[in-house]
Amino acid sequence: ETTTGVTHSLVTVANEKVIVWVKGRIYGDNNTAHTILLQYNGVTKDTTISQDTDAGYSHPFALMYTETPGAATFNITVTEAGSAELADVVIIVMKIL
Repeated sequence: ETTTGVTHSLVTVANEKVIVWVKGRIYGDNNTAHTILLQYNGVTKDTTISQDTDAGYSHPFALMYTETPGAATFNITVTEAGSAELADVVIIVMKIL
């Protein structure tokens, strides 16, 4: 499954393992560190920090996690904990029974 954007609705069945990859770009202009979070059902699964070095910077990022969540339907979300903008975000999910 592939979703362009910061939210993916994940539907799983019992005993199904998922591998989740996220890629994108972060844009900002205030010379601070920005934390990018990958969450499943509101629980943080992976993070990375991007440090902007000048006005109008743009940096690529990638995140990943794997688990067996059980039968459920919850959102996978990608957020930034500050004022930077996320763009070109793609969420990729592989399911394995």
